[in-house]
Amino acid sequence: MAERSREIVAALLAAALISVVGVLLMRDRFSPAALDATLGATLVRKGPLRLRRRNYRAKFSRVEDGGSAEYFRTLPRKRMAAGVLLRDATGRVVLIEPSYKKTWEIPGGVVEMGEPPWTAAERELEEELGLVRRGMQALVIDHVPCADDGTPEGLVWVFDGGFLTDEERAGLHGTDPEVKSVHLLEIGEVSSLAKDSLSRRMQAALQAALDQRTNVYCEAGVPRRQEAHQGVVAMP
Repeated sequence: MAERSREIVAALLAAALISVVGVLLMRDRFSPAALDATLGATLVRKGPLRLRRRNYRAKFSRVEDGGSAEYFRTLPRKRMAAGVLLRDATGRVVLIEPSYKKTWEIPGGVVEMGEPPWTAAERELEEELGLVRRGMQALVIDHVPCADDGTPEGLVWVFDGGFLTDEERAGLHGTDPEVKSVHLLEIGEVSSLAKDSLSRRMQAALQAALDQRTNVYCEAGVPRRQEAHQGVVAMP
């Protein structure tokens, strides 16, 4: 009788623990892995509760999966794009005239779901210009705020595509229907053809390349103040 009473009390305590931990899981305070190291280890030592332990783990997995999916849906999202700075021996930079809009662009495009930004830069460069670059270093990582037209905020990476060879420069042309024309321009000419933010971003990227620097952080194309202190000129 006493043994039966102990089993009942143990079962009640386990049920109470399961209820409490279930609430904590919904609040993302614990994970099943953490429970294995705490409650799970305690419960498994109580022989009659071995089966119950397996049941609570299955229950928590379902709760966590549903809770996490709901939680992830509430997280903010940022769009991401990646471009490549290409230049010739005289310092001119490559700019693309798109067929689908008026403002010109740097070679590059949207980072696809599940795709690293450096892979996106390599892919877009090959698709748009037929040029192959691997292992490019990031020159600029630029935070772009929400635009007045409703375009959401995002992060834009600019990678260093280095110098064009004489052969690449002579055969420079678009290899994608979205590319209307390709041009080599002085950096000062970019502002009259591209958005102001892109013009600033390309100037920061070119300066970083000239200074042999990487990973310059910008906000709307403007290097952060500490970046300016380290040699990258902040735009006014």
